[in-house]
Amino acid sequence: MEKIECSGCGLPTQVDDDGLCNTCHDKAEVALPTPVKSGYICFYDRKQIEVYADGLFAAKEEALRQFKPPKSKLHMVHCHLAEKDGQPVVHSTASLG
Repeated sequence: MEKIECSGCGLPTQVDDDGLCNTCHDKAEVALPTPVKSGYICFYDRKQIEVYADGLFAAKEEALRQFKPPKSKLHMVHCHLAEKDGQPVVHSTASLG
């Protein structure tokens, strides 16, 4: 269970799987937090774009829509995680040493 604010009574409350308030015992719906999208940098044919998506697959789909590569070059579109939860992601090869 997650503790969030009820839109009906305005109090912090526990939320069941059904998404209803346990404090006011009313059918007041609870405003669930919106998921934060992660930032990705996508590359194709010396071009680079930034995409915000829920996951890598969604980021690649968006990059394919924007780059519009021919079917024979779909495999040449690459996306890398650049930002997660508002914090930059640093990729390092130091652990390969």
